[in-house]
Amino acid sequence: MKHLTKEQEQEIWDKVSKEVENLDTFLDKSKCIYEVSNKVKSIYQGMMQFSLTTFNEMLARIKEITYEFIGTKEIQAILGEYFSIQYHSNTFCIMPKPKIQPYDENQQDSKDLQEQDMCPISCCDLSILFRKYPLLFMNCVFQCENLNTHFIENLKKLCFIQCEFKGKITLSFRECLDSFQMSYCTFEKPLTIHGKFKENAIFNNSTFQDSVDFSQCEFEKTANFYGVKFKKVPNFSQAQFKGSLNAVNTNLNFDFKSLDKKIREEYETYNHITSENKENLGYIKRFFKYLISFFTKASKDTEKYQKPLAHFANDFRDSFRGFKSALIKDNNLLDASNFHKYELYSKEVELDSKENKTLRDKVDKLQLWFYYKLCDHHTDILQSFHSLMLVIGLFGLMGLGVIVGFDYCLGYKPILSHLYMVKEIYDAHIQSFIKTHTLYTIACDFLILAFYLLGILVYLISVKSLRRLFIVVSYVVVIGILLVSPKILIPAMGIFTDKRALLDPLSTLGGIYTIVFGFVLFSFIKTIRKNSIVPN
Repeated sequence: MKHLTKEQEQEIWDKVSKEVENLDTFLDKSKCIYEVSNKVKSIYQGMMQFSLTTFNEMLARIKEITYEFIGTKEIQAILGEYFSIQYHSNTFCIMPKPKIQPYDENQQDSKDLQEQDMCPISCCDLSILFRKYPLLFMNCVFQCENLNTHFIENLKKLCFIQCEFKGKITLSFRECLDSFQMSYCTFEKPLTIHGKFKENAIFNNSTFQDSVDFSQCEFEKTANFYGVKFKKVPNFSQAQFKGSLNAVNTNLNFDFKSLDKKIREEYETYNHITSENKENLGYIKRFFKYLISFFTKASKDTEKYQKPLAHFANDFRDSFRGFKSALIKDNNLLDASNFHKYELYSKEVELDSKENKTLRDKVDKLQLWFYYKLCDHHTDILQSFHSLMLVIGLFGLMGLGVIVGFDYCLGYKPILSHLYMVKEIYDAHIQSFIKTHTLYTIACDFLILAFYLLGILVYLISVKSLRRLFIVVSYVVVIGILLVSPKILIPAMGIFTDKRALLDPLSTLGGIYTIVFGFVLFSFIKTIRKNSIVPN
């Protein structure tokens, strides 16, 4: 075996000493120099046996070897001895050391074995590591109650795969210079990330049990949220997606009520509104106006930083607008329509929270509410179809009610076995009745108009159980119309287009039905087109 000369050993020592001194480390530098020098010598002598390297090539590798050695030692010092740390592709890979246990034939479930291999990380200053090293954590459980990195100027590569976070996480940085990844992870408490991602940001197949805040983040390249499960409404206000966005199979598990609740929670948290003073908020606002002239400048500054509920609703609307725009840019119109729906949800909350509403605000609020109930802003085909069935079903019931009611007033009591005769009796007497009771007929026409529109309104505002009942009845009526006279379904071919007298109640009912049917049918067709995979 060829040994190093004293000159070569000294050259290695000097080179290692220079590299160690250039590194910012909390370790004992003299000890590091000694250990790294011995490691370099051992590597060189081992490779020299097979003529795999030269001395100059080894000197060129000293910087990398020193960096790997000190990085491994620092990570080990902070995390503990239960982790295996491997340096590969310029990244420190951190994972639990395998536990050697006796063989148990009853424990062969892969999930149980995976849980055994997961190792907890207790409270420690991880921000030191995040600032200095590119890191990859695998199968780790972060048990820190509040992991806060404060502000990091330049974040290195940071990846978490199959990790669990038990506490609140806050990552704040100016730029993440390399890739950022949180894949197959579970977050039980709130996650807050603020910063600029220069490379890909990947969060695929992760589950966020609590709130998520990505406000003011910038994604220069791909933002991957494939298969992500948001159990609460995420906050992406003022986020910028300059690259592509993958939101396929993203489970945004919230509706209008949960979004409204989340916006109000953000408003109360920011303005320090607690449960004790929430009931007195209206009184406080009025009293505050009275005392504002006596406040000091500092108090006025405090009021200046208070934000209204509409401000937070607009922030969330901006979040969903960013998602929608990024998806439209990638030609993903189906998912974009879903985020457009959430954008309109936020707009409705914003309008509802305004204290001094203009006429335009009231009209917009009513329009948003109507489309939400009718077809969930053109995103729910089944809900839109049910609305169409209700329009037809209500028309059929009221048409039958008008005919039977008129015949009953004439003294004819329809029975089920002779129900087919009711329209003939109606047609034979309605014209003469209108001539002799014109004012009464006009009053009946207005009552029919009001009752038909009221029936639709009751359906829209009713609870789910009552709406289901309306839908079932409507389906039965529509099937009956299809069996008896399908042309009634098409207003232009219906019974009210016959030569009838002016003010005929069936013509009045048919006229309002035509308008409502056309509007709801158009909405149904628009909903189908927005949810179709066939491009327009």
